[in-house]
Amino acid sequence: MNLEKGFNMAGLEWTLSFQIRNLLNNKNAAIIDPVTGRAYEYGDPTPTSWNDPKYPQLQAPVQPYPYDPSRYLAPRNLVAGLALRF
Repeated sequence: MNLEKGFNMAGLEWTLSFQIRNLLNNKNAAIIDPVTGRAYEYGDPTPTSWNDPKYPQLQAPVQPYPYDPSRYLAPRNLVAGLALRF
């Protein structure tokens, strides 16, 4: 969602803007768990090639846990700006 408002003040053109990304703060999956078809949550079944947090492999080679924060796209993000034209 983008909002912009332009106005004149002191002989200059000003623009005030607001931008909101992911307005409803949805959890949009970016990395899909092949077993469930959605982003991994603790307790979900995992493929045998993953390091299952319920039964961790402590010996090398250890695959990382599926807690990767990038498994979801960015949450709500607010940006405000002020532009000046002279």
